[in-house]
Amino acid sequence: MATLLALTRAREAPSTGRWFGAGLVAGVTCLARPNFLLGTLASGCSCPGDPPADGSSDWPRAPAAAALFLAGLLLAIAPARSATGRGGQLVLISAAGPETFRIANSYD
Repeated sequence: MATLLALTRAREAPSTGRWFGAGLVAGVTCLARPNFLLGTLASGCSCPGDPPADGSSDWPRAPAAAALFLAGLLLAIAPARSATGRGGQLVLISAAGPETFRIANSYD
């Protein structure tokens, strides 16, 4: 809910700080639930690309808004990403994916 609220606020009154802040909120949300990462990326990167309903001239800045959103997202995820790597293995957020898949799909 916090991510959707931050994206809505950034969409209503676009500014660099709001898009960066929405990315930070989305990153913290993804740290809590790593499976939210794909939906967050899709909604955050597509939201600034929509033409504003009020006809303002901020729409040409959509790539910059998406870049700021991604920068905030990556800044929030970066400390956890560096702490979750195991034995040189590349891990985005959580290293529990393979173990969870194996346990959930094992016969016994």
